[in-house]
Amino acid sequence: MKKLMLVLSNISFSSESVTYALSKAEKEGYELIVVFVLDEEIPESVSSLLMYIGFLGPKPTDDLKTTILSEYKKRAYSELKRVEKLVKEKNLSMKKILREGRFVDEIIKACEEEKVEIIVTSRPKRPLLSQVLSSYNIEALKKMLGEKLIIIEE
Repeated sequence: MKKLMLVLSNISFSSESVTYALSKAEKEGYELIVVFVLDEEIPESVSSLLMYIGFLGPKPTDDLKTTILSEYKKRAYSELKRVEKLVKEKNLSMKKILREGRFVDEIIKACEEEKVEIIVTSRPKRPLLSQVLSSYNIEALKKMLGEKLIIIEE
């Protein structure tokens, strides 16, 4: 069966990309592979930035990293569950994958492991935040995946 990967993250989550991926999977008979990447750099980048500007010291910064990661995981499970509900409503085949690591690296690994034909993600409305997170790089992903990557502009 042909496979379509829907890439989710806290940076790139978009209802439009979910709708597009589900519609394409339904119309063209793709199995849906839904991947949520917990980008390891988000808690580090946010807490480091706050420490750098003098807003927090080392101990609160460590506590903040732990809190951010915990909330991040809760959001990932919630979004995967929400997408799974939509997939079930359309009676589509789906596999969920939760990955931790650098965004681009994890997407490439998942694409290779799952042997997907098409990857759908979105470009965030918050470009500043994605610039702070060096591993979240849609342009690098586009260079590596070429025409296989469909980017939904938010």
